[in-house]
Amino acid sequence: MALTAKQISDLNNSMSAAQNVNLGTIIAQLAATGTITSGSVQPISGSECVVPTGILTSIAGFSVTFSGSPTANQSIVSGCVVGTNLNIKGWSGGDLSGSVVPTISSGSNLALLQWMAVGAD
Repeated sequence: MALTAKQISDLNNSMSAAQNVNLGTIIAQLAATGTITSGSVQPISGSECVVPTGILTSIAGFSVTFSGSPTANQSIVSGCVVGTNLNIKGWSGGDLSGSVVPTISSGSNLALLQWMAVGAD
């Protein structure tokens, strides 16, 4: 349900209210014109996860986030679209020496990742 201009004004012209209306409109348009699919993946130590999106023939965008409690071994998650797959990597924020250079995560306690993609089917 989109807010009217008056309702936005009644919320003291708050930027967050205006952004939420815009976001709601964008999500509604994506839902009406695209297919949304989602899932979870458990990264394998030190490697990239290649996640097939299944029903999508093209991907307009995607999101990936941690599920549960990430550890020091996985503090950043990134990904890119390759064809109809998502290539996802987990990164640690550095090492115990204080390095801030991200490195590919390693270890057996990597966090479960949740992903969602939108595109055409």
